[in-house]
Amino acid sequence: MTAMVVGSTASLSTVEFESGLVNTDIAAALERLAPANDQYEHEAIWHDDNGHSHIRATLVGFLSSTAKSRLAHGNKSCLSTLTPVLDPVKLSPP
Repeated sequence: MTAMVVGSTASLSTVEFESGLVNTDIAAALERLAPANDQYEHEAIWHDDNGHSHIRATLVGFLSSTAKSRLAHGNKSCLSTLTPVLDPVKLSPP
């Protein structure tokens, strides 16, 4: 399979399909990590409102490619590193 994403606010990842995860949890976790309503320097420079999109694409793309690279080389330790970052329970506000 070959997949490609064009654009600086896009990323590509794979995940096991589970409706709660895909339809709600991932978006909620990304909103906590890079809130759409925060102010970003990118927006001041480019006079737009998508700074959060660049941050989210970077996080998803980086985490996905790091995990796949390590797994391809037999290093499964990255799973324990990634779990806390994307665990919606641990990202919940106090």
